[in-house]
Amino acid sequence: MFFVHDNVIKWLNSFFQDRLSSDISFSLRNHSQWILSVKNHDFDLVFPVNKLFFIQSYISNFPCSCLSSDFSLSQFLPDTPLPLPGISSFTDPILTFDKNIAFLRYDIPGFIYWTINRIEEVYAPPYLLDHWNRFPAFHSHSYHNNYLLRPIVDEWIISLKKIILYFLPRFHFNKSSFDILVSHDVDVPLMYGFRNKRSFIRSIASSIIKNRDFISPFYSFCIYANSAKYLHPKDPYNTFDFLFACANEFNYIPTFYFMAGNTEPLLDANYSLDNASIENLLIKISSLGFNIGIHPSFNSFQASSFSFEVSRLRSKLSSLNIYQPSFGSRMHCLRWDWLHSLQMIRSSNLDYDSTLGFADSPGFRCGTCHPFKMYDVLSNSVTSISQLPLIFMECSAIDSRYLGLGYTEQCYQFISKLKYLCMAVEGNFSILWHNSHFNNNSDRDLFRFLLSKP
Repeated sequence: MFFVHDNVIKWLNSFFQDRLSSDISFSLRNHSQWILSVKNHDFDLVFPVNKLFFIQSYISNFPCSCLSSDFSLSQFLPDTPLPLPGISSFTDPILTFDKNIAFLRYDIPGFIYWTINRIEEVYAPPYLLDHWNRFPAFHSHSYHNNYLLRPIVDEWIISLKKIILYFLPRFHFNKSSFDILVSHDVDVPLMYGFRNKRSFIRSIASSIIKNRDFISPFYSFCIYANSAKYLHPKDPYNTFDFLFACANEFNYIPTFYFMAGNTEPLLDANYSLDNASIENLLIKISSLGFNIGIHPSFNSFQASSFSFEVSRLRSKLSSLNIYQPSFGSRMHCLRWDWLHSLQMIRSSNLDYDSTLGFADSPGFRCGTCHPFKMYDVLSNSVTSISQLPLIFMECSAIDSRYLGLGYTEQCYQFISKLKYLCMAVEGNFSILWHNSHFNNNSDRDLFRFLLSKP
């Protein structure tokens, strides 16, 4: 027998109260209809329950229709056609009224649950994952149905607001505003430091051959020998002063995610939190009022080393008298395992995570650019963990292994579109730019463009 778990209803209530108003409440009638009610008002908004959104399995041919010409909703919808995942067709009119009740014949609550909690990923078969066990954008329903580059959840929230205002013109919704959230994963603090001899020689060769840099290798031996003591200003990856200056110029508070372990020597950092150079960097970041988070090592996204690394960074910050009101994570290489990652974050008592963006493409993996409380689908429980969905990572757009846009006008236009979409729904344009990805002036120009408000 089909039923929706009570905690799903609890999570949806919390979600809509956060996004709309504390006066909003959701209930479920006979597991067949959602009822959205407004406190102290004689008004209900009714949706059907679509069982497809609650099936605990991966559906390869998950349907999708498109709402483009329905007159009954025209005044409540965005200008562009709105995708309708979960149905192959819809009944026209999709919106009808009966006195103080509105009937919307699409399961918006179910769709939001399915999209934000990435149900298609939780139960995805292993053959869909990439070589690093990540669910790629290429296999997502949003990619194949052309809504990956749309904050579709946020668009539906705006439509719901318009419908409620049609009945209750004086109703007040929660306020939000557009912001740009900037973060940096500190995978490699120095190009020439914290390396073994073989890796050190390769870094020199790469600098000369790939980047045509004949100057910094001159300092490489000094950098290599003293990296544990201080971060040499001539090292190409030591861009921290530039990042600090940008934060002050554009008036934002960045977050720097540091590694505290090494579970894959070829892909993890070789620096230690006990290095004087890293300690001084942590102190400098904190003294500027910026945030520090944990960047769990490559294999810790599904291993017991996760909690050890979190504790290690927390202990180091405490020993340096660094205290923060909140502490969060971003998985290395954006690796995420729905069987383990969220559970480990919960058990480590973190406040938030900011992993959920696709590595192979910028966009709206969770259908939203607003933070939200995560729901643990496997244990059917509401969590206190906030997810700050990642919209843009520099290598996803620039590098040839992903979109390969480079520094072209197309890349600038792509970024402008993403920023505009986030601004249109009063959300956050959350970006990740590695300190080690400033190989030329084009990188710096593009980064500064990302920081500029539309």
